[in-house]
Amino acid sequence: MPAKAPSFARLLLSILCIVSCGTCLHGASSDHSKSQAMHIWGGVRDQYTGKAIEAARIRVLPSTDNAIWRTDQEGHFSFCLAKQELDRIEIEAEGYGTVSLVPTIGAVLNVRLAPESADTSTRANVSRKNAFPLMPPSQAVAPAIITADSGPKQSGTGRTWSSWYRVGINKAPAGYSVSRVEFWLSGDGACGCSAECRQLSSSDEQVLWEFRLQGHDENGAPSRTFSVAHIRVIFRPR
Repeated sequence: MPAKAPSFARLLLSILCIVSCGTCLHGASSDHSKSQAMHIWGGVRDQYTGKAIEAARIRVLPSTDNAIWRTDQEGHFSFCLAKQELDRIEIEAEGYGTVSLVPTIGAVLNVRLAPESADTSTRANVSRKNAFPLMPPSQAVAPAIITADSGPKQSGTGRTWSSWYRVGINKAPAGYSVSRVEFWLSGDGACGCSAECRQLSSSDEQVLWEFRLQGHDENGAPSRTFSVAHIRVIFRPR
């Protein structure tokens, strides 16, 4: 009987090694099962003037959620996403043509957009289809435009969500009514993808939106990121 003790000990040690290795392998496989992140960043400017283009739209294709990232006031964009989701990206802005390209890892995308207008002497930044219609002289009062932003807001950690943030504009200027409201995010978040965005009110008393941000769990991406919410309200004379 005593002679069998070493065999039993070796058997027990073997079992422990198998269990331990299995745990290690599970941890390694879990890490490998995560998507590899790709950092997309750069700037968007007018091809002729070099002026930064704010709120330019960046679409990742193919897309199943129609998510759109936007540039900030300085024309910059920066966000992370799973590499396998990326085939190419399209960049466009109101009044400009569209640029389509395939980014490479680590490359900074310095994009130049050409105005849609054929009249290059005016360098028109507003497309004809989106321009405000001409009005009789008696009604030709300029619209009022008010903007606001939330400042940098932090996402949740990993795949969790942050708390809800809000950004808005109070009462309309005297004699004006809300005509159009624009809301977008710059930074890592994109409404409908890594952010949830919803309008709470849109009246002459108050325009209010709220949003929350999701972090990352992909390999190579920060678990928490920042985004800024922007709101622009165009008021028309009553």
